[in-house]
Parts: sequence; C-alpha cells; structure tokens
Amino acid sequence: MIRFLEADPMFFGSGYAKADLIRFINRMPLTEHQAKRLRAVALAIVDRRASQEFRRYCRLAAKVNHPGLQEELRIRAARGDPAVARRARWMLAYVESPPCARRAGR
Repeated sequence: MIRFLEADPMFFGSGYAKADLIRFINRMPLTEHQAKRLRAVALAIVDRRASQEFRRYCRLAAKVNHPGLQEELRIRAARGDPAVARRARWMLAYVESPPCARRAGR
C-alpha cells in the first residue's frame, strides 16, 4: 500500500483508490520506518499537486506527525511556489490542530 502511494500513479479512479488506502492505513498501527515513508509521501503530494484526495493526505500527515515533518511544511509554507506554500499551510494547519478539532471539521 505504501509503495502504491509512493509511486502516485495517475489513472481513472486512482484518486478514489488512494483515498481508500489512506483511510485504511490511518486505522493501522505503523512502524517508525513505515511512518517515515508516509511522511515523505505527504511532503511529495504537497510539492506536486492538490487533488481530490488531498484532505486524506492531510489526515495521513496528522497520523504520522513528527517535528521534522512540521519543520519541512513550515519551510515550504514560507517560500517558493505559491501553490506549494498554500498546500503546505493547509497540511500544517491540519497537523498542528488537536484531533478533536479535526473530527469536528475545524
């Protein structure tokens, strides 16, 4: 599943497949190695594009949250391409919000 997200294939219905995989991954216990790989996936999606499953990636980033991830998001939010900065701010806001606020949709 992680390899599929790392490869980020684009085909008809791939966004739905990725969203479902992320939902499933968010329910699983992860090793530190898996969490590290998923942090890289989250950063890669911030760098590439906003897609219909972007909110799922934000939830994934919240699950694998780490100070290093937050720092990388802050760096991207502060400089560079405006679209990348916007996506980084969105993900950072999601990662930094408490879980109860995320469940309430805030």
